[in-house]
Amino acid sequence: MPTVEERRKAKLEVQRAEIQKGFDSGPMEEIGDVHEWFEGIKARGRERLAAQRPNKQV
Repeated sequence: MPTVEERRKAKLEVQRAEIQKGFDSGPMEEIGDVHEWFEGIKARGRERLAAQRPNKQV
């Protein structure tokens, strides 16, 4: 059974590999105004959800 230190090192190695994948995925994008960026993400999500729902009769 691995020691606590060995498990910690293994977790750290996995995290470093994931970070490196992010770096290797391409150049960073400028986000600009973070609030506007999040609002855009939420708006697209709402559109997708609305498209999945059947139209309700009021």
